[in-house]
Amino acid sequence: MHLPETKLNNAPFLRKATTKSWYTFRQDYEQYAAREADPIVAFDLIETQVLEVLKIRIPELEGFLEYANETPDEEPADTSELNEAFITMVDELMQPLDEVDALDRFKDLSCGSEGNLIYNMAAYALAYKRQVRNCCKVRPTEKLIVDAFVAGIRYGRLKERVNAKKAKTLDETIAEAFIQATEAEKARREHQRVERESATSATMTKAKEKSETACEYCQRKGCRLKSFTVNRSGVKVVKTGRSSL
Repeated sequence: MHLPETKLNNAPFLRKATTKSWYTFRQDYEQYAAREADPIVAFDLIETQVLEVLKIRIPELEGFLEYANETPDEEPADTSELNEAFITMVDELMQPLDEVDALDRFKDLSCGSEGNLIYNMAAYALAYKRQVRNCCKVRPTEKLIVDAFVAGIRYGRLKERVNAKKAKTLDETIAEAFIQATEAEKARREHQRVERESATSATMTKAKEKSETACEYCQRKGCRLKSFTVNRSGVKVVKTGRSSL
């Protein structure tokens, strides 16, 4: 199919038949399709050699593409359905080997403890849900998915609070995780604010003590008597009436 160059410039292109390349292409394609009123179908954005590899690994793909290429361009609804069917076929090809392999992929994801906990949780939840989608036909049980999600939270106190809620589904767990991440971030910022104020106060106190000189009469820093000290014939006299030779 001949495609306008202007449309191709805005579209992603799959150049490798690897799992990582496919997932990146799929994500980029879905973002592209959301922007375009009439997006190019995914199977027209794949390098010829890559498409040949996919045909070998997915026997029914060749017949599917022959049927798809016979579909008139003026039927966008059918084209959309064919596009979704193609993505599903490749997703199933790239899925984990089994449930154990799927759980291993979840272990590669984590919610970091450094930086903003709310942003960290958002990135973690998004990546986790994408990985759930990638499981296709070998998706582990909901309990295992939830347990793996909680295990991936690196901030100890946040993990404990999310786990304590005992949510049954992944969606419920993610919703609770955002609530707890927000509260944890508030508490951490308040603690940091108090520490900053305490450190500033301590610094100012040290600076003040360092700038003050000792009283000539009592040798205490900050004593007001020193400002009333005068010299009379070699005798030190202070306002208190006391004197020293």
